[in-house]
Amino acid sequence: MKLRSLVCWCLLMVTLASLSTGLGSGKTRADEGRQGTARQKMKADLEVNLLPRDANGEVVLLQGQAFLVQVKDPRNMVRKAVASWNGQTIPCLSHHQRQGRMHGLGGVDRRQKPGDYTLKIRLVTRGGEVEELEEDFRVEKTRFSSGRLSVAGDKVDLSKDAIARIREERQAFRNAWDSSTYIRFWSGPFLRPTRSDRITSYFGERRIYNNGKLRNVHRGVDLAAGVGDPIKATAAGKVVLASFCYLEGGLIIMDHGGGLFTLYCHLSKLNVKAGDTVDKGHVIGLAGSTGRVTGPHLHWGCGVQGVRVDPMSLLELNKWLE
Repeated sequence: MKLRSLVCWCLLMVTLASLSTGLGSGKTRADEGRQGTARQKMKADLEVNLLPRDANGEVVLLQGQAFLVQVKDPRNMVRKAVASWNGQTIPCLSHHQRQGRMHGLGGVDRRQKPGDYTLKIRLVTRGGEVEELEEDFRVEKTRFSSGRLSVAGDKVDLSKDAIARIREERQAFRNAWDSSTYIRFWSGPFLRPTRSDRITSYFGERRIYNNGKLRNVHRGVDLAAGVGDPIKATAAGKVVLASFCYLEGGLIIMDHGGGLFTLYCHLSKLNVKAGDTVDKGHVIGLAGSTGRVTGPHLHWGCGVQGVRVDPMSLLELNKWLE
C-alpha cells in the first residue's frame, strides 16, 4: 500500500513537472514568435540603401569617391545605425529637420585597392532589437590626371622658417580633422561653393612644380573664381579653423557633423572665425590668390571619416538627398 502510494506520488510529480515544462516552453515559443514577428515588421518598414547605384542596381565606386548610406525609417524605430567597412566606421544620423531618414557618409581612399568589398550595417531599435545587414559593392580604379605648374620660388624652395610654420599649420589641420561632432548639421542637397561651374584642376592630379623641384598629389578640386568672388558654405556646419596659412593662403575648415568636413583655400578674405556656426549657402569668405597658387581660384576639399575624397562626388549624391 505504501509502495503503491509512493508510485502514485512519483507519477503525479512527473506529470506536474511535464506540465510545468510544457507551459514554460509554450511561453518561450510565444515570446520567440512575437520577437520574430517584430523583427519581420522591422524589416518590412525599414529600407537601407548604399548609394550611388548604377542602372543595373549595382554599387560600383571609384577611388576617391564619397558614398551615402541611407536608412529609411518611417516609424522612427531605429535608435542607432552604424555602418562599417575596411576599418572605417560610418555613423548614420538623423537630421532635426528630417525625421524618418538617417544618413551616413563614407569615402573610398584614392589609394584603395580595386576589388569587391562588403559594407556591414548594424541597426538597433528603440526596443533593443538588433538587425545586421550587408551590402556588397565594388571599387574600381580611377584614372587620375597629371599636370605641371609654375609658382613663386619661395613656395617650393622653402626656408627653415617656412618649414617650421608649415609644420605648425599641419598640426592645426590634424586637430581640426579629428574634432568632428556626432551631431549632424548637414542636410542635402550639397552646394557648389562658387558661382562658376568650371574646374581648372581635378582631384587626385599628380602635380609637378617648377620643372620637377616638387611633386605632390592634389587632394581637392580647383574651381574658377576671381578675386573677391563670394565663397559659400557647401552645407550647414561649424567653423573649426579660419586662418591665413603659408601654402593654403586664406583657409577655412568646416565640420558638418557625422565625420564630414569641407575646406576652402586661397581666400582673400575670411568672413567667419573658428567656433562660428553657419547655414548652408552662407558667404564664408571671398576668393583670392593667396598661398601657393598660379592665379586666383578656389581650392575646395572634402574629408569623410578621415579620408580625403573628391568633393564633386558630394554633388553627385544630391539626387538621393533632395
